Amino acid sequence: MEGVAETKTPRQFVTVDDVVQIIADRIQEQSLARGSKMPSIRQLAKDMDVSNNMVYRAYRLLEEAGVLSTRAGKGVYVAEGNATGRLTIEQTEAQLRQYFRLSKLSGASKEHLTSRVLALIDDVFGAAEHRVAFVDCNVHDATSIRDELMSVVPVNVQPLVLDEVAREPSILKTYDLVFTTYYHIREVEDIWSEHAGRLIPLHHCPSRDSFIEVARIPQGTRICLTASNERTLNIVRGLGMTFHQSNVTECVSCDQEALKQSLAGAEVVIADSKAVPAVRQISRRAKLITIRFRVEDESLEVFKLAVNGLEKCSEEVAASEESS
Repeated sequence: MEGVAETKTPRQFVTVDDVVQIIADRIQEQSLARGSKMPSIRQLAKDMDVSNNMVYRAYRLLEEAGVLSTRAGKGVYVAEGNATGRLTIEQTEAQLRQYFRLSKLSGASKEHLTSRVLALIDDVFGAAEHRVAFVDCNVHDATSIRDELMSVVPVNVQPLVLDEVAREPSILKTYDLVFTTYYHIREVEDIWSEHAGRLIPLHHCPSRDSFIEVARIPQGTRICLTASNERTLNIVRGLGMTFHQSNVTECVSCDQEALKQSLAGAEVVIADSKAVPAVRQISRRAKLITIRFRVEDESLEVFKLAVNGLEKCSEEVAASEESS
């Protein structure tokens, strides 16, 4: 596999997160095509000079995220759909086929199933198309969070960049609901103050696994904290300093000189994913812990309730119009 094999790194300097990131980056860059077969665990481990177990764990993490899929007796493949966790058409058809078989065994008639399916199709295609947006400070985060939200509720979410919204606030008026993170709620409220009731903040935070990895770093370890911007660095700092108060340096990854100085004596680097390329360009000696962010479960539930509220409101309006 060209996209992965070219990145060969000494075993002791690579983590499972590194392997995950390399594979995910190659898929994003389309070096690995959707539907293509991945190398065997043994082959990829040899190409990257890491253990078989490390590649196995990376494959499992990517499979859980919907990026890879295992086909019985055939191997591991890059998922045909996108990496948001949404079902592909093929997966949906397989689930429908299983449902129809079970319904047939339970005595349901073809006519009954047909009428139910047609009713559902009419319900979906007859419903109003709600306009929902997510605002963040950069297109990468806005898009990745949008994908995470759409994997939970099948509604179209438009990613918007904060600077563009600030230049043209009228954009937001066309949306039924607008979501943003806690970190940008004040900025978006200032732009859209007259419609604050339709603005809902969500918590985008370091994942549980990120906390565990940082907590496991031995006390006294020399640590470098870095991130792609000051705001994210504040979050990385808060995570790092929760468990380690000494032997810690920090800087933004775009400051090359400061990053070189911080990495010079570091044994462990804690960084957000966008800072990883800058770190690896300068040094591969330190162990790298990549902080991964996700929308917390409570915020995902808030998102679901808000979107479902739109659906319920539309249904009530439609029922009212029919009765009148």
